[in-house]
This record gives sequence, structure tokens and C-alpha cells, in this order.
Amino acid sequence: MRGVIKQIDEYFHGKRREFTFPIRPKGTDFQVKVWKLLSRIPYGTSLAYVKVAQAYGDAKMVRAIAGAIAKNPLLIVIPCHRVVGSDGSLVGYSGGITTKRRLLELEGYPKQLTVL
Repeated sequence: MRGVIKQIDEYFHGKRREFTFPIRPKGTDFQVKVWKLLSRIPYGTSLAYVKVAQAYGDAKMVRAIAGAIAKNPLLIVIPCHRVVGSDGSLVGYSGGITTKRRLLELEGYPKQLTVL
């Protein structure tokens, strides 16, 4: 547990870009697959919901993908804050849009952030 806290603290102090401790989030097979896709979004970047759906294999599943993202049990470790609207806007974060903005800014997100 100490290693987990240390890594999260390092993340918040800008000294860590990815987590190396093992995780086993509990969810449906679909949710777990979506969360694995999110884990591949690099630090400091973002991906639109539709692009996550395309990576899953079906661009028409945007709503289902968004639903799985909303059920993410490890908000920072599985970086769902990196998923944005198609136009780069900040939408849909269960931790709140202000928190999403702060996490993206912490990571040096290069785009101007807008809130709908």
C-alpha cells in the first residue's frame, strides 16, 4: 500500500507519468476492456470518446463507451480524465469537470480547455 501512495504522490508532484503497481478493477468484461484502452492514452494527451469507441472496434458504441468510462473505479490510475469531447471540450467526468481540468493541466495538456 505504501508504494501505491508514493506513486500517487509522485504523480501529483509531477514526478510520475504512469503507475506501475498492479490493479484489478472489478467490472464487466466490456468495462474492463474499455478501461484497458484508457490506460493506453499517454500522459499529457487526450482522446475523444468517439476515438475510444473506434479503438474498441465500433464507433457507434460511443454511449456505451461513455457509460463504461463513467463506472471507472480508479479515476486517476485509469486515466479517464484524458477522454474529452470531439471538439476538445471537457465533458463527462465523475470526479467533476473542475477536477478533470486540474488533472489535465497538471499533465500539461496542450490545448485550451473549454467546459460545456
